[in-house]
Amino acid sequence: MPACATGSTRGADTVVMFLATSPHLFPVICEQLGAAGLNTPRIRVVLEKPLGHDLASAQQINRIVASVFREDQAFRIDHYLGKPAVQNLSALRFGNALFEPLWRRECIANIQITLAEGIGVGTRGDFYDRTGALRDMIQNHALQLLTMIAMEPPPSSDADAIRDEKLKVLKSLKPFTPQSVARDVVRGQYKAGTIDGKAVRGYLDEAKVPPDSRCETFVALRTEVQNWRWASVPFYLRTGKRLAEREAHIVVNFREVPHPIFPGANRANQLVIKLQPEDGLELHLMAAKGSGPSELLAPVSLDLDFDKAFASERVGGYERLLLDAIAGRLNLFVRSDEQEQAWRWVEPVLDAWARDPNGPRPYAAGSWGPAASSALVARDGCTWAEEQ
Repeated sequence: MPACATGSTRGADTVVMFLATSPHLFPVICEQLGAAGLNTPRIRVVLEKPLGHDLASAQQINRIVASVFREDQAFRIDHYLGKPAVQNLSALRFGNALFEPLWRRECIANIQITLAEGIGVGTRGDFYDRTGALRDMIQNHALQLLTMIAMEPPPSSDADAIRDEKLKVLKSLKPFTPQSVARDVVRGQYKAGTIDGKAVRGYLDEAKVPPDSRCETFVALRTEVQNWRWASVPFYLRTGKRLAEREAHIVVNFREVPHPIFPGANRANQLVIKLQPEDGLELHLMAAKGSGPSELLAPVSLDLDFDKAFASERVGGYERLLLDAIAGRLNLFVRSDEQEQAWRWVEPVLDAWARDPNGPRPYAAGSWGPAASSALVARDGCTWAEEQ
């Protein structure tokens, strides 16, 4: 049964139904809600990810949901969009004059999005083996973060104005071909290793995982947003289980100064948007160290901790999103065409993997994934944040 919550909006009671079930049950649940008359304007339905297994199944779910509920009654939830640091992406870009003039290919060298987990699959081996890291994290969480980083300024804060711009980014992503999948996508599967000083088993030894599974527990990829703002700027996306740390962040690497006048090492400026385990922003700069005729520069950082800055106003990601659902605010929820376009973009990767006899690359639990992940960014003269 779906969970329900009630609230009040515009003088009428609102009923929110949270479908935290397997996605193949969404169609029948929605059909039965409609048959029972539970699709009146005061009803809202929250759909938990994953929404489908591929583009065709996602489209089928969306068709049936749309036959029962209006689009403004369907709230496709992505808990990453409820994180304070993610909410502040729009504020950072569109509420301040500081960054927007720099938010383009002339000033930014590359952007990295990392969603790293220290845990394994636990007791969810059967579910995870049908899903994998690409479907579980890249198709939804990582792509939603990418759209918020890359989108053009919307004309207003209206939900559809924002989601229109996010959809444009998804449609501008460089499409994959079998050749580019082989070159620009790395998939891995964790083997036995050590986490926090404790030995942990490999993926194939986890409960409910087939001993010959080719499911990926790690993905790193390179893509580009093919428009005037971002032409030729690499976007690197990375996620995995049993990695060295539980950490999620977005790193915006700015270009180096065009003509360095200070001796010694100079580092490019960097903006780090921290999503977990803490929410915040770090701006990495260079500052003069000491005095003398030959000034030496040293890296310094400005650090904003949202937990401390807004301690009295903090709510959890799901809590924030469910409060928005009760209030009818769709800004932080995914529209059906966004979701389908994300599936459309990742499907060539899934198709190429289905034909690849090699399977995922092994990596030790407690590492940062296969060595090929570092080689992927090294081709552009870059490194991942932990390697800098």
